Amino acid sequence: YVPGRKKLINLELMKTKMKKPEACKDILEVRKCIDSIDQKIITLLGLRLKYVLIASKFKKNLEWINAKTRRERMIKQRIALAKKKELDPTMIKEIYRILLTYFAKEQLFKWKLENKKRNRRTK
Repeated sequence: YVPGRKKLINLELMKTKMKKPEACKDILEVRKCIDSIDQKIITLLGLRLKYVLIASKFKKNLEWINAKTRRERMIKQRIALAKKKELDPTMIKEIYRILLTYFAKEQLFKWKLENKKRNRRTK
């Protein structure tokens, strides 16, 4: 969690046009497209983190943050989507386990911080 970070995410970035992979004429074009995709992925992960942190204020206790059942359901859904998109489901499962673990830690930190503030105000 980075306190005070207020940089807006530029969703216009998601609308950039790219060549289709088979239309690339050389390795430089391919790399440019890959870099563009990676920039979009990282931007979306930042946006996802913001939603995760906002969600912490709606969670009443630690069990809601850990939410193991929800996490497993999410992973199953992402695996199903990976299969539809012809991606390796094992890779997607590993990526989402890492992401969900990281986001849960960030959310837990934020939740504890907010609860500490709330407890001080009520005293």
